Amino acid sequence: MLSNKLSIMKNVNISLFIILLIFTVNGLSQTLTLSWEGQTLGDSLLVMGLTTDNELVAHVVVTNNTGNSMGIKVKRSPLEIVGGSVNYFCWAGNCYPPSVSQSPGYLTLGAGQSSGDEDFSGHYMPNGNYGDSFIEYEFFNMDNEDEYVKVVVQFATTIAGIDEHDLDVNIYPNPATEYVTIKLSCKMRTVMVYDYTGSKVMEENVNSSSHKMNTSLLSPGIYLFKILTEKGVNVKQIIIK
Repeated sequence: MLSNKLSIMKNVNISLFIILLIFTVNGLSQTLTLSWEGQTLGDSLLVMGLTTDNELVAHVVVTNNTGNSMGIKVKRSPLEIVGGSVNYFCWAGNCYPPSVSQSPGYLTLGAGQSSGDEDFSGHYMPNGNYGDSFIEYEFFNMDNEDEYVKVVVQFATTIAGIDEHDLDVNIYPNPATEYVTIKLSCKMRTVMVYDYTGSKVMEENVNSSSHKMNTSLLSPGIYLFKILTEKGVNVKQIIIK
């Protein structure tokens, strides 16, 4: 009987320890959060463009969720990079060359304060090269590096088929709610929709120059429509309300 009670007490203590551990880890992970245009970001972010673009830019807003002021620095870690491309980042009013992986400067965020829309930017120059590059950005408390948040930005470049103006792309309404209509001057092959975490949420095969897509099941937010045509590829940003 006594052994059973001891066993039960041991199990309870283990359960309480696990709950406390989970609470502590979650608490630490939530000291800093990332967002963009009012949307909380997950651990990844997709930025799409063409090989002919001068550069692709990723922006994020950092929020200090604690009751204390902290100085935030940024660390850049290239995970997988397309050969010939160049990347660098800007933080707190300073832009650093590609050789700098951690910002010497920092931005002070007060309790509950967020950085500005232009305080951070990750820059990626494809230089005509096709493919996907993955770069991790870590935002951390300079006085306690255990307080941090990370995001992996996927810079995806596709080969431009023809000039967008020649293609005459028309997507409406934007912002959209229940549907969007896509009209081009040539036939579409496939339309793929990505959310801002980089996840593909829709894909439809098309064989015409006009297509209507049901977007009523998409959550409100910003989406990238990647349109594959018989002449090339185009990417459009659409807001779903």
